[in-house]
Amino acid sequence: MAFKVIGFFAAKIKSPYLLAAVLSLVPLTEIKGSILYVASSGANLWLAALFAYLPTIFLAALEALFLPKLFRALDRHPRCRRVAGLVTERIAKAADKMLKNSENAETRRERLFFGVYSFVALPLPLTGIWAGGILAAMLGLDKGRTFLALAAGNFTAGGIVLAVALLAGDYASAVLDVFCALVLLFLLVPLIKKAINDRRKRRII
Repeated sequence: MAFKVIGFFAAKIKSPYLLAAVLSLVPLTEIKGSILYVASSGANLWLAALFAYLPTIFLAALEALFLPKLFRALDRHPRCRRVAGLVTERIAKAADKMLKNSENAETRRERLFFGVYSFVALPLPLTGIWAGGILAAMLGLDKGRTFLALAAGNFTAGGIVLAVALLAGDYASAVLDVFCALVLLFLLVPLIKKAINDRRKRRII
């Protein structure tokens, strides 16, 4: 799926640096897939990483401002909330865990901030700036801390992937293959688990 997304934009955008900027904003690729793709294309990796990161600063600001409002609006519409819940179930579990770990803590806000930062900074598929923004909204993190956690976390994730791409050299395309495979795995596993649980429930009934 991630390959199809990359191929769709690559066919329409010829500049590798503009492509890096666009892919960094797409939920399935984000800055990680963006840097790995440009590394495999042979373009200047440092410049591509800069183009990939800068647009995400504005995305972080938009998420900090509007995602909490979106979640409040969803709360007024049960059907929309249920649909959104299917997409955000894994993130909701992470939010619950962070909230439990920060109970009765004097540094609760700092713990939640660091939790969101760590979630975004970990360079795994579907743990980037989009999921981090949803997580921050679920935790009720204020706008300033949300923006800083997202921007700093994404910078860290991008830096780690940049280092991996530089070390991989000519094997950057293989690393991209692994990344895309992990994206597919992260998408399929929750769906498979849900299908298995639904089948078990039917048998019990």
